[in-house]
Amino acid sequence: MNVNYLEQINGFQRWKEVNPLPASAIALWYELLATCNKAGWPEEFTVRNAVIQASAGLSRKQFDSARQMLIDMGLIRYKKSQRVNSAGKYSMNYFPIVQNGQQKGQQEGKQEGHQKEHRRGNERDIYINKTKLNQTNNTPTTTDARDEEKDAQVFRVFEQEGFGTLSSVLVDDLRDMIDTYSSEWVIRAMHEAVRCGKRNLRYVLAILKRWKAEGIDEPWEVRGNAKHGRSNQRGMGEFDFLSL
Repeated sequence: MNVNYLEQINGFQRWKEVNPLPASAIALWYELLATCNKAGWPEEFTVRNAVIQASAGLSRKQFDSARQMLIDMGLIRYKKSQRVNSAGKYSMNYFPIVQNGQQKGQQEGKQEGHQKEHRRGNERDIYINKTKLNQTNNTPTTTDARDEEKDAQVFRVFEQEGFGTLSSVLVDDLRDMIDTYSSEWVIRAMHEAVRCGKRNLRYVLAILKRWKAEGIDEPWEVRGNAKHGRSNQRGMGEFDFLSL
């Protein structure tokens, strides 16, 4: 099945704007989505409840309540195994979701979400047309439209390099970095952090701040250049003051 990870995260964020969920249910949904992504987006996937509970940082009571809430809201499906000590099967209901039996307020909220999504689609079309026009006229322009493909590249590197599982907070933090430093800088900084054995965003941010302070366009290519007073032997020791 062809599912876009970023579209699911964006769809969930828009959905919960009008369908509030407790933090436990949000954490569980993100963990289930990440597990489904790693499995290649199957119709059903098997995972032990103890594993997903620990990954979401929930107690057993919180886990059971959060899972039932996600089921009731139509976000997931769950089949308990008939065999003792065997893992159950989960299924994700991908966005956009058509749900039955929801309260009127939730239906109205979903319609509003679709309207917002439609407006965002129009904004992206306008952005693309403006970009093409300005490329022809060689005239710079500014826009609030996001390049979601570049966001997705950063999110993929974040998970593939072992920084952790994406959550709404981490998505916002990464997007702030992208807006400030560009997606290429963020990806390069994550690779550099991995090389140094520091898989956390504070270290990545420290690298980005140092590169920006050096005032060069492509700091990953000029490290060790004599005119900047550095050598390759120095490596990234300059960031080791961080107790991460």
